[in-house]
Amino acid sequence: NIQYVELPNGVITLGEKAFSGCTNLKSIYIYNNIERIGDSALEECTALRIIYYSGTKAEWSNIKVYSNNDCLSNVNIVYESDFSDYNDTNENTSPDNFDNSSTNPSTSEIGDNSISNKDDNNKGIIIAIVVSSIVLLVVVGLMVYLFIIKKKRN
Repeated sequence: NIQYVELPNGVITLGEKAFSGCTNLKSIYIYNNIERIGDSALEECTALRIIYYSGTKAEWSNIKVYSNNDCLSNVNIVYESDFSDYNDTNENTSPDNFDNSSTNPSTSEIGDNSISNKDDNNKGIIIAIVVSSIVLLVVVGLMVYLFIIKKKRN
């Protein structure tokens, strides 16, 4: 039943299927640091009619929009909008305790109904792969070494 959304300032990616199927979504406020709108992020958002965008029309045109976001061709975009434009239209739609100041502008992503720090997640995965590879090489090396010693004894 989501009707109005303000993306936190600092979000750079609206991830895959972030609001897919939100058929009651009428408007979104997007800050100008958004860089990508992922596959199907706004798929089936049939009620979406207006996007309040804090940036310019030129900045909007630089956003990479992936497939299945057809509703964007039917919305009105209010460029250089400030939050007051959005609040005038959508009174009491943001929770009073919502704090977007902790969002890291270089790494934030909204998708699958969550905000994640993808760079930290990728670093952890890379470290795990490197450590696993080193352990595997040590084990294989040890096995080869033991095999050679056993062969020399026979």
